[in-house]
Amino acid sequence: MIKGIAAFLAGVAVLALAAPAAAGTIHVEVAGLRNNRGSVACALFVAEASAASGGSTEAKGFPQAEAALARVKVAAAPPASVCAFHDVQAGRYAVLVLHDENDNGKMDRSWFLGIPLEGYGVSNNKTYPNRAPVFEEATFLVDLQPAYRLIVKLRY
Repeated sequence: MIKGIAAFLAGVAVLALAAPAAAGTIHVEVAGLRNNRGSVACALFVAEASAASGGSTEAKGFPQAEAALARVKVAAAPPASVCAFHDVQAGRYAVLVLHDENDNGKMDRSWFLGIPLEGYGVSNNKTYPNRAPVFEEATFLVDLQPAYRLIVKLRY
């Protein structure tokens, strides 16, 4: 009996190791590029449940790209560039995009009021002229499909 249980558990362990976790790819089409200068930087954030926020979701560090789960940089190619995030597990995510026209690795802002000088966008296209994007407004659900397509429109 014990040998049978041990053999069964060993078989389950082999099946668990042999079957890779379902993962897919998120293709982010960045639309509305105004020129082909520089690059397009995309950052992927994953939701974390927070009891302190009443069960809503948030991502640590959003919208700071340095805190992202993954980052991708591609050439700016109007009218649209595509960033791809591979091996993404099912879950709730948000994407932040920057058209880094001078390739300095940061969003340039005006000296007066800190208004962005380069194009930016987030998933669900919820951008505002007077405040930073909010994670909850930018989230989208990735299920077990092999590919997920998302369009992010830039705001200049």
